[in-house]
Amino acid sequence: MNARQIEAFRAIARTGTVTAAAHALHISQPAVSRLLAHLELQLRLKLFNRTQGRLKLTPEGAALLQEVDRHFIGLDSIADAARRIAEHGLGNLRILAFPSMSSGELPAAVAALLARHPATSITIDTDTTDRIAARVESGAYDVGFTAGVSAHDLAVESEIIAERPWTCVFPQDHPLSHRTTVSIEDLSDEILVGFSPGMSLRTHVDQLFAVSGIQPKFALAAQTIESICSLVRLRCGVAIIHPYATHVAQLRNLPTAHLEHPARLGLVAIKAPPERRAAFVDDFVDSIRSQLEMRVRPESPSERMGDTE
Repeated sequence: MNARQIEAFRAIARTGTVTAAAHALHISQPAVSRLLAHLELQLRLKLFNRTQGRLKLTPEGAALLQEVDRHFIGLDSIADAARRIAEHGLGNLRILAFPSMSSGELPAAVAALLARHPATSITIDTDTTDRIAARVESGAYDVGFTAGVSAHDLAVESEIIAERPWTCVFPQDHPLSHRTTVSIEDLSDEILVGFSPGMSLRTHVDQLFAVSGIQPKFALAAQTIESICSLVRLRCGVAIIHPYATHVAQLRNLPTAHLEHPARLGLVAIKAPPERRAAFVDDFVDSIRSQLEMRVRPESPSERMGDTE
């Protein structure tokens, strides 16, 4: 007895004729007749009686159908789940991002995704920008978000979904704190708090100064935006942070300004190859892109002060 014979038996029981069963199974009528004959031979049971051109289950056949249906209920539920996943994108989404992205742009995009696909299970983890692409490549995540880190040498898909000017952060009442934009030259005599040497974000900032021919005066370094902003709040210096973490400074009531410089920092979406990522990853990334495009207008000093009250 094999699965194809059971399928033929169940189809005949449901349709009442060999012809209709063959149509339902997309095979020929003789093939269905052979499958039924072989099944009855192997089981040594008569499963159908012919009555007025239709096949009616014998008592033995009806008992067998009950057992068969119990097993097919589970298979049907699996098929239904597969159809729902294909049609509605239900499933699991594993996201990896740098910490300030997780507390900034991600929550709104996740909420929007859940509104469209409420049965989706979502996991958000954090790591440094330099490690995210490799962890997506490893298969642990469907999508990751990095700031200014290329992934061209890895087996992943990457795309820049936004580019923004760098953000300067000042202590309260700093002489530059009421400016909406500042230049590298404005910072030439400032004591700076920056990312730790060796981090890709620190390399980017060093290049901003190098292009302008200015030697930066870094006095303190840290690995997280939270630590950098805390040091600025304690008046240890001025900081240049990546633009996707501006909200962290503003939550601490720290004045911010855009850096006047042709260089922009890209927010990069790192996606697993199509064959192993969730079906709705592209939709999710597009949602974040749309959010970022709506927030590119610089704030005026009055708007910024209103945010901090």
